[in-house]
Amino acid sequence: MKPYIASNLRDMNRKTVFDLIANVSEISRSEISQITGISAPTVLKITNYLCENGFIINAGEGQSPLGRKPQMLKFNPNFAYSIGVEYEGDYLKMGIVNVGSEIILKKIIHVKSDFENVVTHILIDNVKSLIVESGIPKDKIHGIALGLPGAVDLDNDEIRLGPLVGVCNTYPLHKIIETIKDALNISVYVCNDVNAASIGEYITRNLKNEDLVYISLGTGLGSGIILDGNLRFGKHFIAGEIGYLVYDNNFKTSECLPGSLESLINLNALTSKFKDFENRIKNRTNIKEIIDYIAPYLATTILNIISIVDVNQVVLGGIIIDMLGKELLIEVSEQFKKLSALDVNIDLRKCDEPGIIGISHLITNDYIKNIFLS
Repeated sequence: MKPYIASNLRDMNRKTVFDLIANVSEISRSEISQITGISAPTVLKITNYLCENGFIINAGEGQSPLGRKPQMLKFNPNFAYSIGVEYEGDYLKMGIVNVGSEIILKKIIHVKSDFENVVTHILIDNVKSLIVESGIPKDKIHGIALGLPGAVDLDNDEIRLGPLVGVCNTYPLHKIIETIKDALNISVYVCNDVNAASIGEYITRNLKNEDLVYISLGTGLGSGIILDGNLRFGKHFIAGEIGYLVYDNNFKTSECLPGSLESLINLNALTSKFKDFENRIKNRTNIKEIIDYIAPYLATTILNIISIVDVNQVVLGGIIIDMLGKELLIEVSEQFKKLSALDVNIDLRKCDEPGIIGISHLITNDYIKNIFLS
């Protein structure tokens, strides 16, 4: 048996009180003691510590029918920040996010699908300017996290299956991490872009230990799968790579080509198939033909996913979904009902920038955990 260490209990109590305050609008010390079972003197010590470090702030006096009014406390979401970056192919999105998952400042840049140039040059220059523009002290920004397309294999230090951004074979992750870390002097995290978006949507919906599949259709096609509150990566870090689903037995795959399904309905496929695609979207004219083309593929894909992982919540996001919106959702739902008797919630995303929010959450989680470690 490991020896008892008093600091372990102290840290555990601090984390318990912090988590409680972070999940309510306002709360008094007496309420904290009642809810957690931690003694009033200990709660006083913990809340003083949290206030001194800027994790929580005083919120004025509360209401009391008798006697002295309680001093209320509330979470300070601006005690620390992170930078979330989403690179989905044609667009590079970045934002400074506080620990309350609020985007303070963001930037969206249209880029060419040149992976190395984007992640080692364009990204760095724009993050530097974003930090300056925000006016946030650099020491309050505790990391930068990148959501990248393709299979982000942390075990083997590589990214692969990213042909739409120029990654045909493999690209070393450490090269990206070291280049950005050296340029910005900041911790660097990496994750698949759609996995990151699924986390962002999960947070926005305030789900706890529940299931969600997030499907993103844009430059590419992918999904993030969350089961019982846990993001699924898979043995080869390709869980959710639905762009590689095959609906044509004659399709011949290659690491330098998009997957079978992806090549049928991604942005490049749609602009090639519908020559006036951009004008149709811009003017909202004759988009039904586009919707009628995409919807059956998405409905079938959703059914195939549900048949394997049996989730009840599917969320649609990505550039193309945003372009076609509610009209596409209605048609996908109708097509799904024709294919299946299952009662599944299919919805549009609720988070404005799920990729930025989700990827930055990885930093926030680690940072907060480290605060309360002895």
